[in-house]
Amino acid sequence: MAEPMRWSTVEPAPADFWPMVRASCDRYGALLIFDEIPSCLGCTGTMFLCEHAGCVPDILVLSKGLGGGVLPMAALIAKPELDVAADGALGHYSHDQSPVGCTAALATLQVIEEEGLLAVAVELGRHARGRLGLMARRYPWTGDVRGIGFC
Repeated sequence: MAEPMRWSTVEPAPADFWPMVRASCDRYGALLIFDEIPSCLGCTGTMFLCEHAGCVPDILVLSKGLGGGVLPMAALIAKPELDVAADGALGHYSHDQSPVGCTAALATLQVIEEEGLLAVAVELGRHARGRLGLMARRYPWTGDVRGIGFC
């Protein structure tokens, strides 16, 4: 289980890292689980950060942005063969069964799609990194400017 990118440094892994981890998990029968709580739903210019990592996890955990940043909501996306209890609840968790939260999540997904927010995140990120790059050249103590999409 891992975040596909370190958020404290916004430092993506080398291009071949996650595909190698995926291959290793497949070889030894281990699940690859990505925690995309801070990165899901478009801030990187794709719905999920793992799309940039070139790797599809077995399970993807998401939260925070799913409720539109207003209502607590969490979800787990898994490969179909891992969905062994589709008709039953496996437990009661703090953010998984709210009808209002579910409505907010569906509305969030709809707005992302209808307003083309993935493309907006790419463009805003490009603009922000450009402006920050200008500031970095002006202020030499700036270490680095980096990001993916608007993150």
